[in-house]
Amino acid sequence: MSKLRVDEVQNRPAATATPEAAEVKRRAELHARSTFQRRGPETFSGIGKADLSALKGGDEAPVRPRPRAQTLRHTFASGQTVEVPGMAAERRAAVEALLEAMPPAMRAQVEASLAGLGEAASAMVLAGDGAAVGAAASALASSADASYEMWLVGPGEQGAEARSGAVMDAAVWGVEQYLHEFMGKAVSREGAASEVRAGISELEGMLTDWPDDGSTQLFSYREVVINQDGTVSYIDHQNVALTKEQAEELLGKLKGQLDSLSVFINRDQMQLQMLVHKYQQVTTTASNIMKNVDETRKGIISNLKA
Repeated sequence: MSKLRVDEVQNRPAATATPEAAEVKRRAELHARSTFQRRGPETFSGIGKADLSALKGGDEAPVRPRPRAQTLRHTFASGQTVEVPGMAAERRAAVEALLEAMPPAMRAQVEASLAGLGEAASAMVLAGDGAAVGAAASALASSADASYEMWLVGPGEQGAEARSGAVMDAAVWGVEQYLHEFMGKAVSREGAASEVRAGISELEGMLTDWPDDGSTQLFSYREVVINQDGTVSYIDHQNVALTKEQAEELLGKLKGQLDSLSVFINRDQMQLQMLVHKYQQVTTTASNIMKNVDETRKGIISNLKA
């Protein structure tokens, strides 16, 4: 069967935090500014290799545009608004009904695998040219194989048939899941920046009138940690006694944290905007390659029975 050339990949058809006020606000108030909006329901062994010709257009049955029932919207502190589209409510409900029928542990694995497919399809579309496309295509093929196998596991022949009929919608659900998780991490990182920014403002205000007499003052702040998976954790420091010198050192540390978070936030905004712009291309890429895996496996089984 034919293989997709890397130069064909890019030809596929294809929230709200207000800017900070001048006056210093309490950290809790700043942290609550995010108006990350969600509408819709809350959710959060192999034969052969995927034929990458499934990524081609034409008669490969790309995803048909349908009314979108779920969106995520966030306006960053910079004023840039990002709105992530979602699949139609009935299609999403059908996929989640199949997920609900699985045992909880199995469902968690399948959801993670489908979200991984969404991430791989996103990386494929954003890969650009050259070696990056080849690596992304290989990762997408592997992810499609793994996701298909995970999606079809489960009790009952009827359940497997139903899941087979919904492979394309399952792939789109995976893209949506990945984008929602990405948006959630982006919002949490911006919230963390607000926390740090407020701490900096409070500490700077204290230092303005701090005498050089070796005296200490109590200061409470939240230390931000960016985890390996991109999520944010906090370490609360309550009523820490600081000298003026220690307060100045802490101020430098907090400013360094804010600089690091700003890099993440700027990157998040750019990547989210690109993925929103290429949403149809990403969903088509994911659903077509899953459809191709399904057809390939069915063809092999049919030949074995003949």
